[in-house]
Parts: sequence; C-alpha cells; structure tokens
Amino acid sequence: MVASTLFLALTLPAVAQDDGLLESIKAPIRVEARPQLDGLVRQGRWASIHLDLTNRGPAVQARITLSELDLNAAERLDFTRSVELPQGAEKEVELYWRPGNLMSTRGLTVSGLVDQELQLTVVPIGEDEVVIGVIGEDTLGIAAIRDAWAGVVPGKYPRSPSSEARRVHTVALPLDTLPERSMAYDPLDWVIWPHPDPTDVSPAALEALLAWVADGGHLMVAVADSWRQVADTPLAEALPVTLIGVEDLPLDVRSPGWRPSSTPITPTLSYALRPARSPWSSRHLSGVVGTWGAGTIHLLPVDPTVGPLASDRTEGLWRDLLGISDPSGETAALMLLAPPALQRSLGLTEDTYQQLSPPAGPSGWTREVSEWLEDIPGVSPLPMPWLLGFSLLYLVAIGPADWLLLRLLRRPALTWVTFPLTVLLFSSAALVGTWYFKGDQAVLRRLEVVEAGRDRWRGGSYLGVFAARKARVQVRSGFDDSVASPLADDRGYMTHPVITSGDGPAHLSWLAETWTLAKASTSWTAPSQGTATAQRGENGWVITSSLPFDLTEVSVVVADGSWRLERLPAGGTVAVDYGDTDGDAADELPSYDLSNPYPGAPHGIRGGPYLVGTAPGQVEALEVLGLSPQSYTLTLVRVPL
Repeated sequence: MVASTLFLALTLPAVAQDDGLLESIKAPIRVEARPQLDGLVRQGRWASIHLDLTNRGPAVQARITLSELDLNAAERLDFTRSVELPQGAEKEVELYWRPGNLMSTRGLTVSGLVDQELQLTVVPIGEDEVVIGVIGEDTLGIAAIRDAWAGVVPGKYPRSPSSEARRVHTVALPLDTLPERSMAYDPLDWVIWPHPDPTDVSPAALEALLAWVADGGHLMVAVADSWRQVADTPLAEALPVTLIGVEDLPLDVRSPGWRPSSTPITPTLSYALRPARSPWSSRHLSGVVGTWGAGTIHLLPVDPTVGPLASDRTEGLWRDLLGISDPSGETAALMLLAPPALQRSLGLTEDTYQQLSPPAGPSGWTREVSEWLEDIPGVSPLPMPWLLGFSLLYLVAIGPADWLLLRLLRRPALTWVTFPLTVLLFSSAALVGTWYFKGDQAVLRRLEVVEAGRDRWRGGSYLGVFAARKARVQVRSGFDDSVASPLADDRGYMTHPVITSGDGPAHLSWLAETWTLAKASTSWTAPSQGTATAQRGENGWVITSSLPFDLTEVSVVVADGSWRLERLPAGGTVAVDYGDTDGDAADELPSYDLSNPYPGAPHGIRGGPYLVGTAPGQVEALEVLGLSPQSYTLTLVRVPL
C-alpha cells in the first residue's frame, strides 16, 4: 500500500480588467481540502474530497477541477464543481471523484488553482481489504482490528472466501462532515453509529446513509438512552425492530470473543421485532439484524460508549459483532447461523460467490451491453466487400484509368485537372454514401436496469449516444442521488469528458464528433415506488405486485423452480401452480437475469429468489442535452422476492 499525492486547485475567472482588483480577488480566497475516509480510495469506486472555502474579497464564482488521465482511452477525465462565493462567505463543499488509474500511476494530475496549490494524500487499497467507518470522533477501539482471517467477510460487494488475512482499516466519520450523497460511502463495508441522534445530521446526510445501506452497505446502530431521538425518524423506520423504551437490565453477554470483568445493570433498549425486516437475533449482546434493501441494519440495544462496554471493550467483541474472523475462524461460523436471506444480504452464501465473483478483465455482461449499445437502428457498419470494392475502384481511377485515358487523348498534362476532379468525385460519393447509411439523425440507445426493492429502488442506465454532428453533449439523471459517467472499459468516442457534481445529480458532458458513438452509464437510488411479493399457497405460489406499471415477459425464480409469465399487471396478482414449473427456465434466462450487474455495483445484485421482466417506458427520467436524439429504450426490472 503506497500513499499518493494529489494536487488540487481552484480556478478563478478573470472578472475584471483592473489588475489591482484582480489581485484583491486572488489573495483573500482561502481553501482547505482533505480527502474523506482518511484518504482511503478504491480503484473504480467513488470517493469524496471535503473543502472549506473562505472568501474575504469581492464575490466570485470558482470552479474546482480534478483531472485524471485515462490510460485506456488516452483521454483526460475531469471531475469538477462550481462554487459561488459571495463576499465574506464561508462554505463547505464536497468534490466527488472516481479513481481510475491511481493504482498503476501512483498519482493524479489535478489542475486549477491560480493562486495556490494544495497537496492531498490518498491511500489506494485493494478490493479484498475491509473498511469500517465509525460516526463520531471515537472509533470505539475497533482500530485494534488490523486483519480478517479465513472464510468470508460481510461487505457492500461480495468477496470470495480466502485463507489469507485481509487488511482491515477503521476511520472516523465526523458528524459535521457526513456526506449528502450515497456514493461518498462507496469504499466502506461497515458504518457504525453509536448512540445515534438523527437530528444532529442534515436530512440529506441521513438519506444518503440509508441509500448506501439499501445499495448493499451494512450499518450498525447502538440505541439505548438515545431511543427517543431516533423514534419517528427515517432511521427508526429502517430498523429491524420497533422501539419501545429503555430498561435497566443485567448486561447480556453472549460473545465468545469477549469476557467482561463484570456484568452490571446497564440501560438496555426494549423493542419488538418487525417480521417484514427478516429480523434475526445475532446473540451478541442480544443484537438484532435485519435487511434494508440489498444491505443490512444491525441493532445493538446497549450503548458501547458507556459502562462496562466503554472500559472493557475489546478486539474480540467487535470481531464477533462485525463478523470479522480471528485466525481461528470462529466468528465466520457464527455469522453463518443467520437465515439464508440475511446471509445473501451479507454476501456470505456460496452461491452468491459463484454468481457474482467478477471475472478477470471485462465481464461477459460488459461485452454484451457494449455490443448491444453499438447496434444503432438504421446505423449499421458498411459491408466490408463494399469498402474494399470502393477502395479498389478509387485506386484504379486515380492510377491506371487516368493514365490510360490521357494517353488515348494524347493529353498527359491534363492529369493536373483529372486527378483532383477524380478525388473530388470519390470524396463526394463517400460522403453521400456514408450519409445514406448512417443518416443525419442523432440516436440514443438505452438499456435501463432497475431493482425494485421494498425499501428503496436502485439502478441505472447504459447509454449509446450516436451523434450525427459535432456537439457538446450532456447527460443528466432525473434522480437527485445519481451520477452519470463514461462507460467503464469502453467509452466509445468521447472527447474531454467532464463529470460535474454539486447539490443535484452529478452529470456527464463530452464533446461529440460527427458520426461517432459514445457510451455512458448512470447510477442512482430513489425511494421505493412499490415492489412484488411471493407467498406460498396451497397449490402453488401467489405473486402480488404493488408496482406502478405492468411487467411483461416475466421470469419468476424461487426455491421450488421457475416459471414464465406473459404479464404481471400493476397492482395485480398472479398464481402459478407447482406443477407448471419449467425446470430449465432458470438456465435459459438471459445473462442479465442471473447476474444483473446494474451500474451502481459492478459485481451485481445479491442472489436469491426474484422475478425479472420488462417495463414500458422508462423509470429514470434522463436528459440528453446538446442533441435531439431518437430514443430506443429497453427497461428491465428485477424484484427480489
């Protein structure tokens, strides 16, 4: 692990011709920047830089730009943010960026500051390493855990079992700098919030944290005396229990890795289980675990910052609570006592690894999507025999045919006229032919993938944008918690792409040339608009939909088998008889049904019972500015059951 230095800068526009005034604008701008998560970054995952800006001069609009060279595309990718700084303003902002070639180059070029250059240190870490974030200034002794041994480790993205030790990192997440975009949590596997008080953070910050959980993250909250502050908040709605109150009870210790010196009376949360959250008693300090979207929320009914937990907290206790094994591997075995649904959400089941372990290099899904985006209706590549024939005819015309014609006319000097005329003729023919085959209409080819969960929806779009003229193109999602970026591994023809973040969606722009195809993707989370459920009936399964749209070409895969349905109506119910199962249906499903690596998670969605179908129209309201493309959209909706 090698630390890398970034150079961050702020660009100030020349707003005045007066040199004295311009100098007064430059001098008072003070910038302090620090990478979040102690600078830990993962290649290909979003990260955040926190900036404190102070302007003691006249009002000015600044632009922060972080530039990275994409070695694969030999093209620069900029991450930018504009900031308005009124006179005397003090602002805190986040700049979001996605390290690409950081692992190989050990550094980035960051451009901009007219009057100062800031150095930031980032620490690249591997996919197999574990990162734990603790909200607050105290990491609760968890930093004593330096490695994870044997088997599996819960995380946002599934990891294959390993017999080698994984490195574990613990970072503090100060309340006043909690991000307001879920993508800033992307490098984390766990977030721990002791004695939470949601009123201490902004609604946007709390929404971002819960969106990260629904997107596959794991959150542990310790609620005891703070239960009144948590009640009647979005955090309380996400818990696997209903809060009742606090009782003074003997400390209930069932942790094989922790032996406290005493078990005194301790304020302990009283609660009632919520069956809808698939609750499970983890046995450690009477904790409860439940699902939230594709992730999990773990409730600790005592406060780890007071009483015996504060004085006797040990590495063994936190290993048990977080499922991080010591060399004996006991903790991993305890986690595997959880019900299958929870094990899938935690990324602990064997079938999860078989389905979701990423292959070396671009995955089959990536190649399939890229080829699908290239299939622009009405824009097919010219047949190779035609190209070869046209080239041969051109060579004959400007060579032997020109010489033979002028020799017959006995006017060889006319080659100064016939040669440019031949070139002009064939150039015009090539232009007209290309226009005929490729057309003059911009085209947007879009594959939208949505996971319609009970707690939250997530998904994104894969885009192929064919430009028939030169233009500056911008792609913006209609969801606030979203980001648009070049398609990983194959962005097509995209000159100077720029990802601009701010208070709304992070959007992508680039310069498109005539008759070129660029490839991009979006990723988002949003409040749930409905889902579907499967109940075992007397003669078969009963599928009930609360989705706001119909699904067609539906495939249902559960433990007993799989079925094909022509249609699942919005708000409707469909019964499938046990005897109608199609034993080969699961094997015949397209690859997106089984892996479904939506843009927000390249390793895919956790395995398990589900249904998948096509929806009319689009779920994500997408804007493509700079062109007026004809749109072709395929929307796939997957619902975990």
